[in-house]
Amino acid sequence: MFSGYLIIGSNGFAQVGDPAYHEKWKVERAVLQPLMPEVPDEFKGMAQISVKTFPHDVHRYHEFVITYSERVLSAWEDKCEDEYDQKVDRFWEWANKCEALDLETEEITNQIIRKWTETEPLTVVHSLAKNNVVMVQVHGAVA
Repeated sequence: MFSGYLIIGSNGFAQVGDPAYHEKWKVERAVLQPLMPEVPDEFKGMAQISVKTFPHDVHRYHEFVITYSERVLSAWEDKCEDEYDQKVDRFWEWANKCEALDLETEEITNQIIRKWTETEPLTVVHSLAKNNVVMVQVHGAVA
């Protein structure tokens, strides 16, 4: 049904290759989800905002996207009537506003970091003992 998509984006807090990527993405998604705009009533059923998974080397990453029916949009364009031309224009105006959302502001990033430090327990990711010195790499909240 939804054959086309437009990328809205993500914040970038969760980085591909990070051992904690999936946990960080869950936190990032929880903060960003409420910031996503509503789909206007006239486009419900032919468009939605969702999360799409993309491949990257041997990993996957996630982005918020608008998925939409290219068939429906094409049918509106083919009608060549003012009412439908205006509807198509309104769709692209709404989609362009969604694509222009800045999800990487300092305020949003700080919200994600706060939520991450509140929800993720402190865990040892890697430790190394050498010459009677123990080095520990951790992630999560610092209690």
